[in-house]
Amino acid sequence: MLQLDGGENASDLFNLHRPVITGVPHDVASALNTLEEILSRGSPTLEAYQREDIRETRVLQEEKVRTTMAEVRYIDGLVDEHMDAVEGTRVRLHAARDIKQQLLEKITAAAADGGEQTVDVASLELELSEAEESEAALLAEFMNQWQSVLAVHKHRGVAKSRFEDEVVALMAIPQLPGHSEDQHLVGDAEERYEDSVLLLDEFLDMQY
Repeated sequence: MLQLDGGENASDLFNLHRPVITGVPHDVASALNTLEEILSRGSPTLEAYQREDIRETRVLQEEKVRTTMAEVRYIDGLVDEHMDAVEGTRVRLHAARDIKQQLLEKITAAAADGGEQTVDVASLELELSEAEESEAALLAEFMNQWQSVLAVHKHRGVAKSRFEDEVVALMAIPQLPGHSEDQHLVGDAEERYEDSVLLLDEFLDMQY
């Protein structure tokens, strides 16, 4: 297979034209001409290789965009889950406060009736204490959940920024037409290159 490392010298192996070689079989001269045609600066083959390299770079960048987009969507799902949990806790917290308010109103009413309601007041005060404990626990849970939401939102911001950076990088890579034509050209050149190198190897082996 034809191997090119992308360096300036590698892309122009015959920049300095080789001297005319005489006294060799026609097929050997033809093989040398083929290599020069394939490897010279500006040859259709090298230009096709460069376009294929750009296409491969774009494919890899598109994969990075898809990966970072998936990360953003995953974190969006986490945000939704956390917000659902926060909303559930908020509803329970409001319910606990309503219960506490109702108990306060009952205690106030019972106290206004005088000492005959002592037992009822004591029972209501016990329920009120339990309601206040429930409210405090729910409030603490609510605040912790909000901290989690803020943390997830921070991660989402980082992921979204990374996604946007990858999109910008993708937009900087041209989307080139003619992929199938270049593949055919490169494939044909690689076959001719291999045949030419093999022929030259055989010719050199015969010289020793």
